Amino acid sequence: MLINMRNRLPDFFMIFLVLLCSCGTADQSADNEVDPSGRPLEDSIQVLKKADRIHISGRVPENISSIEIRFSSSRNSSISSYLDVSPLNPEAQEMKEREMEQEYNIFYPVVDVRPTETMSGIATFETNLSTLYSVNAMFNEALFILNGNSITIDNTLLLNWENNIYIESGSSKMTAFCLLDRVATGEKLDLNYELLSPGWTGEISIHALPGRKELSRVTIENEVTNPEQGSLARFSGSGLGRERLVASLAATLKFTMGSQDLSEFSKTKNGLNIFYDKEARTYRRPTWVWAWGPSIKLMLDAAELPEIREIISPELLVKVAMQVGETSLKFQLKDPESPAYGIIMSRWSENRGTLRENYGYEEYYSIADAQFLAGWGWMPLYAETGDERYLQGSRLLTEVTGKLTNTFDIIPMDYMVRAGRWKDYVLNEQGFGTEGINELFRAEADPEYQEIGDQYMKMLLRKLDTEEGVWNRSYQIREDRPVPAAYHTRGVGWAMEGLLAVYELTGSEVYLEKAKLMASHLQANQLPDGSWSYNFKSLDQQEISEKGTALWSLLFYKLYHFTKDPEHLSAARKALEWCLDNQYDGPDMHAHGGLIGLSRQSGVVYRQWYPLACSYTSGFFGLAVLEELNIQSL
Repeated sequence: MLINMRNRLPDFFMIFLVLLCSCGTADQSADNEVDPSGRPLEDSIQVLKKADRIHISGRVPENISSIEIRFSSSRNSSISSYLDVSPLNPEAQEMKEREMEQEYNIFYPVVDVRPTETMSGIATFETNLSTLYSVNAMFNEALFILNGNSITIDNTLLLNWENNIYIESGSSKMTAFCLLDRVATGEKLDLNYELLSPGWTGEISIHALPGRKELSRVTIENEVTNPEQGSLARFSGSGLGRERLVASLAATLKFTMGSQDLSEFSKTKNGLNIFYDKEARTYRRPTWVWAWGPSIKLMLDAAELPEIREIISPELLVKVAMQVGETSLKFQLKDPESPAYGIIMSRWSENRGTLRENYGYEEYYSIADAQFLAGWGWMPLYAETGDERYLQGSRLLTEVTGKLTNTFDIIPMDYMVRAGRWKDYVLNEQGFGTEGINELFRAEADPEYQEIGDQYMKMLLRKLDTEEGVWNRSYQIREDRPVPAAYHTRGVGWAMEGLLAVYELTGSEVYLEKAKLMASHLQANQLPDGSWSYNFKSLDQQEISEKGTALWSLLFYKLYHFTKDPEHLSAARKALEWCLDNQYDGPDMHAHGGLIGLSRQSGVVYRQWYPLACSYTSGFFGLAVLEELNIQSL
């Protein structure tokens, strides 16, 4: 018989684990159980959960020299996978049928207890498998053999929050995942574990070794609510008042800092997770280095705002921004023999090729993504800290940009390191590659930078520009064929960002006119509530682009600075007010302050039609808030 005794206290709760009967006869009651010393087994082990800590103390029978502790988080009650299809997806049935034909899959179990040196992860599958697999192959280029229905993962391979287990073949589901710690027992137990969430829920079980006889099991229920829930609701519908803007900005900054990757063995440690998945209740994707820039810029700029300094330590904001930047520095490729020399690693992402070739993931280097990071992140960090590494890295990147512009008729989207080749297409999103060049020129006005930025933009315009002013979606290099405009709000925004940056860089009115023409299409298709649809021409209010709406709010503020056109300011403000009205303010403490998106690109490359908040969306949102605050201060 298992007895749970729970004492409820104001800021914590205590759970007493009672050893299960196994040493007596079948009809013995738990009340009469004793260990070999004659002492009662009841209350001999206790678990105390206080905020984000678990403390296990007490004693075990003297004949047990070691125990195994298993943490089974409720976040793993349903383990997400790459092939998941959201029931909200309009094409759900068709996609399910298509995904059922795939032999591979990637599972994403969650680690929400900080792994100790003696911990391991245990993943269990529904059926036996005979295949190859990898664990977080973005960072660990290793293959493992699976023959059976479970795998054991060393603690050095585990990441905080989302983990990636690629299975090369087999349709079996991952049904369970737990963290396992094996410890020697002395006269007394005194074990401490750090939870990654104060709201951790799940089961903790204790087993005797050898044999794994279960000694105790307890279920921990959620007794922690989001202390900031409802803090933004009081401003709902109140426009762009300064108090509301400051409260929103503070929540955005807290969400951003909460997204930091603090995994001990992550190559991106101290960088940022790009997504928070509200349904799976986990942070995701610390591997998109390119996207950290807007968050860096936001934290640095917000640290200067007096009202924010009263809420959040400016030293902390700058510290986190510097940590993120420091992590990004190590990803600039310094091998002069590599085709990607001088480029900053953009991202690791899933690759549908075979596991034997690339471990399930590809490592991408993109000139455009690198310049995006340099412009939003590296150059602001150089201005803040004077750290020459950011300046030197931006110089090298821009020098390489100039060389590649002269080498290629048009620079491909990415160089793929593991595949050893360039992609054979270009995206309109590469327009934002002038961001870093412009910021470098602002720091040191070398006319060569103007020439490089001008040539880079002209290269893209030759293949992507259209008479209507909305760029083609892509250009297929080998086929010498443009793919027509798709009117993706966010993708067109990346092109717009590049036009504004190159206008500021060169002063050429041609670029400003192109930016105004592109913006006119967004003005004409802005929804009454200030947002834009994923496809802005569709006017579909069931599929809003939260990423695009936040981005375009900032872009219209920037455009207004150049044009002083009140219509541009109006569009910016309407979009900003939509962001304010839709900022998450509910019970999930990790999602608080984020902008939740639900569309075909919720997670861009995965988790379509699941509710995800994106950290670079919050970066643009927060920067737009700062623009509005600056205008109000004039």
